[in-house]
Amino acid sequence: MNILIIDDETNIRKTLALCLEADGHRVTAVASSKDAQAEAGRQVFDLAFVDLRLGTESGLDLIPALLGIAPWLKLVVITAYASVDTAVEAMRRGAADYLAKPFTPGQVRLVTERAAALRRMEQRINSWSRRAKAPFATISCPSLSADLLESELFGHAQGAFTGTLRDQPGRAAACEGGTLFLDEIGELPPALQPKLLRFIQEREYERVSDPRTRRADVRILAATNADLDKAVREGRFREDLYYRLNVIPIDLPPLCERPDDVEAIAEELLRFFGAQNRKLFTGFSPAALHALRQHSWPGNLRELRNAVERAAILCPAQEVGPEHLPASVAPRPAQLQLGDRASLKAVEEQHIRRVIAACRTLQEAADVLGIDQATLWHKRKVYGI
Repeated sequence: MNILIIDDETNIRKTLALCLEADGHRVTAVASSKDAQAEAGRQVFDLAFVDLRLGTESGLDLIPALLGIAPWLKLVVITAYASVDTAVEAMRRGAADYLAKPFTPGQVRLVTERAAALRRMEQRINSWSRRAKAPFATISCPSLSADLLESELFGHAQGAFTGTLRDQPGRAAACEGGTLFLDEIGELPPALQPKLLRFIQEREYERVSDPRTRRADVRILAATNADLDKAVREGRFREDLYYRLNVIPIDLPPLCERPDDVEAIAEELLRFFGAQNRKLFTGFSPAALHALRQHSWPGNLRELRNAVERAAILCPAQEVGPEHLPASVAPRPAQLQLGDRASLKAVEEQHIRRVIAACRTLQEAADVLGIDQATLWHKRKVYGI
């Protein structure tokens, strides 16, 4: 992290800077409120340690000033005159933590790690955007015809289509000040592409069958599975619109190119669908995780989501096994019949799998099999069930 220290004592500045730099942080140390505000205007800091007494100045007064320059800044108040009243007042003015002198390197590390965790969380969400509290809407470009898509995006006047009895404002107006997400932008009809380009560049548009020009301040996000470079070369997608949309591209490789992410995403989806189905899962069995890692996921995230949702619905136990995953993900072994040329171990494994799949609980499965739960647990571990 980039850290600012504001303290009028030279020894404190040096000691605190050495402690923080030893943990790999970048540190700038100043002695006055004026210098602190100047540095905050020049650099982006994640964390600031602010002494409450800066000569004749008050560190409490500096807190709102720094937050006015950098609202994301995490402020830790440090003082040799610690009291409940000063702590409460510091927090009221926007401080995130409080550190009393004399402090140890361990205490400094602890408050720094707390601030770092908070910054990491904030940097993943939309909360610092001025559009965070404004509307967010999604339009799926392939799901509508060209006329209906234009109406959905820009709206239409009364009588624009058969049966339309009133004006429809459209998503552009509804998302004023917010964000509009255009999914599968590669499927945008050619006739609508110049209108979208104008809207992005000039923030102007007209509703269908309404000559009045309107304006809207909307941020545009777009996603596509299509190769837009190829579409531009083939004349199916406007080059100027492509470059206007391609300001900050984020390339997300398919799951087959990042197998290490499959387990983490699947676990998160299992928690989500478990909550929806009022179930508490401990996770996937080793065999199920192996199947998830080995699958190529041609359907990408949608396929993984559907596979985990299915498992969450069908699994009666706390641990999801390969038998709860689709056969395309975890191929089923050939079904054995009594008298087949197979080992007793293979027959036992398939029988246990079938009984568990047919029972609502593991206790019920153990009762059907005529064994106790401890024995069933051991056999499940042996067979990777």
